[in-house]
Amino acid sequence: MEPSDIRRLLDAFEQSDWNEIRLSVDGVEVFISASDEAAPPATSPRAAVAPPATPAAPATTTSASAPAAATASSTPAEIPAGEAVRSPSPGIFWRSPSPGAPPFVEVGQHVEAGTVVCIVEVMKLMNRVVAGVAGTVVAIVVENSQQVARDQALVVIRPDAG
Repeated sequence: MEPSDIRRLLDAFEQSDWNEIRLSVDGVEVFISASDEAAPPATSPRAAVAPPATPAAPATTTSASAPAAATASSTPAEIPAGEAVRSPSPGIFWRSPSPGAPPFVEVGQHVEAGTVVCIVEVMKLMNRVVAGVAGTVVAIVVENSQQVARDQALVVIRPDAG
């Protein structure tokens, strides 16, 4: 792990809603916490620590007409009407769980609240992003493998009537 990798991890952590993160790469363990408490000691410096299962990231769903952070590839004027599923943190946007796999969702597809719509990768950690409402996908705003910012619109859903 290079110092630049740690700097990128710190930057991603500071821009996220995470409380803590623990990463072990090639015998180097990094623990970052938003609390003032010290990290619990590692059981053994040689012990490989399996990362905890990554729960679905709580995506923020807001009206697409709400102001959004402008980016070079996505401005509020380009986002169609509906509920925007936004990135929980800065990272890389992925439409499918792995290369060659079908995308999580397609335009025109009906989704339920809690349906995984994409992944945002942060330092090789895959964070599932879920729909906050049931409805029809009307737009996928970001291109696959594109860098995204925290709170950037990723997918737009037209909520079910009712």
